[in-house]
Amino acid sequence: MPDRSTLTASLTSEPATFAADASRYLSTDSIEPYESFDPAVVPVRTDDLLERERRLLWKAWTLDEAPFGVVLSGAAYEDNRIIYANRYFRELSGYGLDELVGENPRMLQGPATESEPVARLHEALRTWEPATVELWNYRKDGERFRNRVSLVPVPDDAGTITHWFGIQRRLD
Repeated sequence: MPDRSTLTASLTSEPATFAADASRYLSTDSIEPYESFDPAVVPVRTDDLLERERRLLWKAWTLDEAPFGVVLSGAAYEDNRIIYANRYFRELSGYGLDELVGENPRMLQGPATESEPVARLHEALRTWEPATVELWNYRKDGERFRNRVSLVPVPDDAGTITHWFGIQRRLD
């Protein structure tokens, strides 16, 4: 999994910079440029997305084959509902994209999920700061797994955090 500061810089960069950076996480040297991206290829509802949200969706979709989980979610005041989750995250969680979209990532928490890392994630959301924690989460089938989660806040032009990227890696 890439370090959080490098990934934060990449995920919050302009599309051309992101495309150049993303190729090091994928098994391809060719990233589809944002200008030729058709949101209709992404199996989520995109007709009501703003242009900025389409750019964020393109970034998450571009990382669909990354060797780590990528989740794009909305703002905390909207309950951080999942907009898109890449293949690694879908396989890690056992949920299909249609089951994840619109849900809060806390759906993975269960009886052994520790309260301290969850509190750190909540604090990061409240203060608009990045955070990385390790905690126990649960797959759809109930299997427990150890997970490293990094939250990356995504500000708009005014500096308001409007979206979050969650980056995950299974540790056990």
